[in-house]
Amino acid sequence: MNLLRNYIKERRNITSENKNVFLNRNGNIINPNTITHLWKKVRTKYKLKDVTVHGLRHSYCSMQVNNNKNLSIADVSKLMGHSQISTTLRYTHANLTKKKEVISVFDWK
Repeated sequence: MNLLRNYIKERRNITSENKNVFLNRNGNIINPNTITHLWKKVRTKYKLKDVTVHGLRHSYCSMQVNNNKNLSIADVSKLMGHSQISTTLRYTHANLTKKKEVISVFDWK
């Protein structure tokens, strides 16, 4: 979280107009392949599980639905930016009548 906070502070020095998280030095949106490549380097360096960037999004959604008692499925749907709750339910890979275990990306190999 500290790395992300620092990144966002540095990014604000590039441009305050663009609301996207990942920008290049010119203030333009970074190519998704660049993000994938950088994430792979981080995974390798810290020996994290082989999960894609998009997989992180699924993990986050599942963790919020299954483990955060303060959020409803509608709240999680809003956080995810989904226009329909059914999309959020697909992201969670969960049967809400039976709690499933969520594998943490940050478990050591």
